[in-house]
Amino acid sequence: MATWQLDLFLVRHGDTTPVLAGDGWNLPPLPKELLDATRDYLEYAIGKPWSFAEDWLIFGADTGNRVDVSADESGSGEIHARIDARGNAEEFAVLLSDLAFKTGCRFFVPESKAYVEASPRALLTLLQSSNAAAFCAAPREYLSKVENAG
Repeated sequence: MATWQLDLFLVRHGDTTPVLAGDGWNLPPLPKELLDATRDYLEYAIGKPWSFAEDWLIFGADTGNRVDVSADESGSGEIHARIDARGNAEEFAVLLSDLAFKTGCRFFVPESKAYVEASPRALLTLLQSSNAAAFCAAPREYLSKVENAG
């Protein structure tokens, strides 16, 4: 993740809340059928994906707005979105909200360790108050604050 990106995980309504572990977030797995439908929708909405690994597809730009769909050996897996705070995120927020609605998911925000409503307005409000937006508004001040906090 780039400093100017806000991370979101898609979690189905009723699933357990993600838990921070030593190597990252443990997410409840999403079923293969949901991942397949998500890939089809994102290819239609964003275009052909690219990949870091066999079962990890990325829809969008590496350092911009993107959605990652990854699967394990069984075909179940995760959906992870990154919103770019440097530019126009309105259309992407609409796409993400639509994706959440179509998949029966909600957004978990690692930065706040909380859920956010799956609506464009809620996502854009969250983005405006995020660390990514703080970095974009004043990179040196943000990095100095992070350095002093550590």
